[in-house]
Amino acid sequence: MKRPVILLILSFTLAIGIIGYKISSSTKEKQFTNTALAIMFDSIEEMTGSSQLVITGEIFEEPAEYERQLTDKVVTEHLYQVRVSDVLHNNLTEEITIGDELTVSRALFFKTGNSTYALVDEPESLKPGTYLLFLNGSPVDRNQFTPVSPNHIYREDRNGDFLNVVKDTDLNKISPSDLSIMK
Repeated sequence: MKRPVILLILSFTLAIGIIGYKISSSTKEKQFTNTALAIMFDSIEEMTGSSQLVITGEIFEEPAEYERQLTDKVVTEHLYQVRVSDVLHNNLTEEITIGDELTVSRALFFKTGNSTYALVDEPESLKPGTYLLFLNGSPVDRNQFTPVSPNHIYREDRNGDFLNVVKDTDLNKISPSDLSIMK
């Protein structure tokens, strides 16, 4: 009589453990792919309105990784050199022209205490290629620009469309005809 009761209790405990592990695993995955720490946009107009500068440009080399110490946290970012191909929108006091080279910073993580928080879903480096970038001037360095959102960076595909490097957004593709609203 004791053996069936013990087997039933062990089976029940094992089932609870497996269910708990599955829930825990799916929660960890969702935390990594959560874009809540960075702003998300629903339209090109909204992104353009929040940007000081919108360009297409060529990333032609691997980024430099940089850790910036702020008051209470450390931000890890990639710094890219971007050669401007076209200026679609410019609300800066400085003139930006075709052929200019800009430094663009993409923040990836920030650390505070013993915790690290991802700011982007896709923390790997941007590959060399042509990008559509919605930028703001950096408050730290006036020669450096930051994306209006690290989750809205668009790389040109073979068809001339710009595809978001972050897959989990509502605005995944911008076609060349969509760019005319910015000029």
